[in-house]
Amino acid sequence: RVLKQKVHTISSNQLKIEPTNLLGVGKYGRGNSGTIHENNTLIPVAAYSIQDKKMSQETKRSMLQDLDVLIKVGKHENLISLIGTCETAQVVSVILDYVSMNLK
Repeated sequence: RVLKQKVHTISSNQLKIEPTNLLGVGKYGRGNSGTIHENNTLIPVAAYSIQDKKMSQETKRSMLQDLDVLIKVGKHENLISLIGTCETAQVVSVILDYVSMNLK
């Protein structure tokens, strides 16, 4: 509950997740690319869909600690930034900056 007070909430009608563009699967859920529509601008994002009702309390606590670190650090050139969260009845999506994995 405290997380909601610290993080920007993105409405589900602002978020479009590309279900066919899987970025990866991690210990907290699946990551897909997508966009958010904010202030008449489409912003590319990475959306990690988390089915928190299926998580153990220990995994949930670990995830919240990781998110808290991103919140406390804020913007940093060496970290992917947390943009916000989007909740539906089934899934919590954690929205991060989308960073291409191309090395230049």
